[in-house]
Amino acid sequence: MKSLQEYIEAIDQPFEMPSAKDGVRVGRIKPRNWTGSKLWVYQVKTDTYQVYLVVDSKQGVDHPIGYIGLQWVGGNMFCADNAFVDPNFQKRGILSELMLFIKKTSNLEILSDTHMTKAGIALWNSLVKSPFFTAKIMDIKNNISFDFSDIGSELPDGTIAIDPKDDNQAYDYYNPVTGRGQRFFYLLESPESFTYMVEGRQYKHGYLGGRTGPDDMLAPYGHFSDGDL
Repeated sequence: MKSLQEYIEAIDQPFEMPSAKDGVRVGRIKPRNWTGSKLWVYQVKTDTYQVYLVVDSKQGVDHPIGYIGLQWVGGNMFCADNAFVDPNFQKRGILSELMLFIKKTSNLEILSDTHMTKAGIALWNSLVKSPFFTAKIMDIKNNISFDFSDIGSELPDGTIAIDPKDDNQAYDYYNPVTGRGQRFFYLLESPESFTYMVEGRQYKHGYLGGRTGPDDMLAPYGHFSDGDL
């Protein structure tokens, strides 16, 4: 893919890991090489913000090892404006697995943010290059998504579709009142199921439909492994 540059790059900054104590346990993830402890997913939700946290069963809800924060943009769209994993658990595929869990167990449309740190850029580039996600471009003014091949075509309002990397002149999301702000973003999608190879064997892998138990939301094999973000 295309480099992700529609955002304004922000300096790296320290993150404070939120507690999952007030959250609701909504499922479980398991990176491919993860053994031993269980990784539970907790959700803390308000009207405009959602946080998904990964809790290692050995450490408990007061000490999550990773999280992704989603800010409501409008309609069913949320931007992933915060993502962090404990340095002791980085490069284990935890954040990628968590993002896939969010995509497959919710109907949220997840967009890239207007501002991204180098760590956030690395995560997004990793996600869209994986076989479990695809990326489109979302025009939040017209509330439509389109493929990269459609760049340069005319949109319903008569303007031309541009690559999000060229939409970096404003600091905030598009405001329909002022008519100003960033309007083109990368949209993260994932197919209902997919086939991939692990150690020479082919797996059909996806989320199981119509079941609600926390152990039933994932197929038994992890999607991401050591080296993934």
